[in-house]
Amino acid sequence: MSRTGQERPTGAIVDATEMALVKSTVTHMDPSTYSSARLEPVYRPIGQNDCGMVVWHMTMKTPECPQGRHVLVVANDITFQSGAFSPVEDAVFCAAAELSVKQKLPLVYIAANSGARVGLANEVRERLQVKWVDSSNPNKGFEYLYLSPADYDHLQALAATKGAPVVQATAREVVVEPQQKGVGGEGQNGTEIHWVISDVVGLEEGLGVECAALNKLLGRQVNTSHMQLGGPRITGSNGVYTSHMQLGGPRIMGSNGVSHHVVADDLEGVKTILQLLSFVPPKLGPTTLASMLPSLDPIDRKIGYTPEGADKMDSVFAPEGADKMDVRAAIAGRLPSPAISGTPPPGSQIPTHWQGGLFDAGSWMESQKGWACSVVTGRARLGGLPIGVIAAETETAGQVWYPDSAAKTAAAMEEFNLDGLPLFILANWRGFSGGQRDLFDGILQAGSLIVENLRTYKHPVFVYLPKGAELRGGAWVVVDSAINPAAVELYADPTARGGVLEPEGVVEIKFRAAEISKMIHRLDPLVQQHAMDTGSMGVNQQAIKNREKEVMPIYQQVARQFADMHDTPVRMLAKGALQGIVPWAEARHFFAVRLKRRLAEIGMVTHIQQTDETLTRCEALRKLWSWYAASNKDLSPAGSGAEQPFPNAAGSEMVEEDSAFMDWLGSTQGTSCVAAKLRELRVEAATQHFLQLFSTPEGKEAMALAIEKGG
Repeated sequence: MSRTGQERPTGAIVDATEMALVKSTVTHMDPSTYSSARLEPVYRPIGQNDCGMVVWHMTMKTPECPQGRHVLVVANDITFQSGAFSPVEDAVFCAAAELSVKQKLPLVYIAANSGARVGLANEVRERLQVKWVDSSNPNKGFEYLYLSPADYDHLQALAATKGAPVVQATAREVVVEPQQKGVGGEGQNGTEIHWVISDVVGLEEGLGVECAALNKLLGRQVNTSHMQLGGPRITGSNGVYTSHMQLGGPRIMGSNGVSHHVVADDLEGVKTILQLLSFVPPKLGPTTLASMLPSLDPIDRKIGYTPEGADKMDSVFAPEGADKMDVRAAIAGRLPSPAISGTPPPGSQIPTHWQGGLFDAGSWMESQKGWACSVVTGRARLGGLPIGVIAAETETAGQVWYPDSAAKTAAAMEEFNLDGLPLFILANWRGFSGGQRDLFDGILQAGSLIVENLRTYKHPVFVYLPKGAELRGGAWVVVDSAINPAAVELYADPTARGGVLEPEGVVEIKFRAAEISKMIHRLDPLVQQHAMDTGSMGVNQQAIKNREKEVMPIYQQVARQFADMHDTPVRMLAKGALQGIVPWAEARHFFAVRLKRRLAEIGMVTHIQQTDETLTRCEALRKLWSWYAASNKDLSPAGSGAEQPFPNAAGSEMVEEDSAFMDWLGSTQGTSCVAAKLRELRVEAATQHFLQLFSTPEGKEAMALAIEKGG
């Protein structure tokens, strides 16, 4: 055992078996047979492959799977026909993808190719004849190409030995049927892929780029080299481009959303692949979860990083930029320095200790860092459990979703859902950017996709408004818990704010100057005194106007403060928009405990739904909660909710309840209670089934016959 309590691996760390195509399972040049292509283990010297695509079945002993996890690796062989694609390579790739789906294994694609294979019929080329217009002057052109009778007979005899025609000829036309397999620009045959990483380690052109981009839609891409749609002749052909890196290097693909990770070399690329695999379960499936890694970072530690000025966010006098949060420090922590924290006030000292973030130290792995920078996405761990993270970056961009950042958010949701990861959204958005250019770029479609991906999310989702954050208008709509009540929960720090509009906008619409003037007349003693003075009416009216003008700015701040009181977490909790109020410093402990409970609930809900297939996820959850409540008579008042557990509860109360629930579920009492209730559900389901059978004459007859045979 290691010092973290981790099991040490035994035997070989990596074991690889090469897989080759069973030729009898695929017909050359017939893509319809690729779905039936099959791979089998082969044992041959290195470099003896007969096509430009090589496959291995690997068993790797990794920290999260010390006794071994299985992975399929498929790679272009750049030394074979420059790694170009032909129908044979296509069939091998499809067979590897089908095998990964069948065995529920991750697929790693090592990409280095020159696109679709281009070839010529060498047998015909060596015997080709030309009918010139003037044989003494070839510059006058030619009439046609042809074969001499002797060459034609020779090629026909050659075709008889290879089982395929070489040429079909008339007096003045030759139709070539090449003997070399796989020439031309055949495309990749589509196949279903559950999880794939594409590691671009060499040149990617044409079809190879399309294949890697397709894999990116289904999985993740690590880019260490060059990708472009056209061949090298594009570069410099018109004097516009001086290097092919201007068309598809890491700098391009890392900033347009194609590549998830841009790394310096192949070694770092392999390291990135292993890190990504650590967030994936050994066997893929809708209910499987990635393995937990022991963490040296305690779950009950307080979060050390605090946004500058965030403690003043509940005040109308909050300093400019107080809501700016270093979101990466909030996620992963940081080591304070003058370069990061700015110039310290006179007499103060910069702390030298680590400022921990929300998630486990050293576990953060950001993806697509160079694209749509106003949103940060990646993977991390909380208490050793893998999770996906989406957060708003507010230091360099406004608190709004743009078309690219909204698309990045939706894509990350889909990706994390396929990976089986719980999702954390650190929300700090005021809405969507709504300019004409944004509408042309699909801001509405991207926002709708966020809603759809959240609606279909199968794993726990936590939307949290951290210290000083706000969630407004359309941004709230797309992450609201009502979209997916069985999965989504909303929480907020006491200094966070949420509502349709900012307080200034509410005041402009609902608390205008006339209403503020009425408040001044009701509260200001000088205005009241002038109003009661019956001496000189004109002078008093002018004095009242002067007084209103004098105090109007401070009363506008009063109106803003009153509007802001409607957006506090206390009000959101009272209206049922939040599940709890969680202070930022305590958020790590709270969510670590809450996550364990949610994952345990999902496992139990799966059993309940398998027992009674008529139950929805919400109904199954309510049954589980009712079983827990019935067997625990000493539940606190916060635990008596019927629709959801512990509504309107403070964070500390929910931590206690979550811990009590986990203790109950793991106890003998809880195990026996759940087993008894599941048995009752099975009996009830069987009863309903028999009642349906007895409701028809055929059912009664079949039941009587079954009893007779059984007796």
